Amino acid sequence: MLYPRAAQQNNATYRDGHKFILDRFVQSQYQGELAATSGKPYFAFGAGKHLCKGKFLAMFEMKVLIILYLSLFDVTPVPLESLSSEWKPPQTSAQSIGTIHPDDDVLVRLRPRTTL
Repeated sequence: MLYPRAAQQNNATYRDGHKFILDRFVQSQYQGELAATSGKPYFAFGAGKHLCKGKFLAMFEMKVLIILYLSLFDVTPVPLESLSSEWKPPQTSAQSIGTIHPDDDVLVRLRPRTTL
C-alpha cells in the first residue's frame, strides 16, 4: 500500500513539500517541474495526476448498494460490553489516513424488514 503523505511531502516532487502552502496548486511556478506528471500537479486524496475515470460509476454503485442494504434490513448498533445497554460511537485511530478506522469492532444487529 502506498503512503500518500510521503509522495506529497517529497522535495523531488514539490519544493518545500513539508510546508503547508495554501495556494500551492494555484500558482503556475510548479508547471513543468513535476516528475512523471506531464506538468500537472499531484492531487491529494488519491487522485494521483488525474482523476479515475471509473470514480463516478464506483460512487453510483456504492450508493445503490447502501440504499438496497438500508431498505432491506433494519440496522441497530449493539454495545460492545454485554453489561452496557447504551451504544457508544467507536473511538477512531489517530493513524487513519483517508478513511476512519475504529480501534474496536463495530457490532450491529441486522433484521430483515417485513415491509418495504
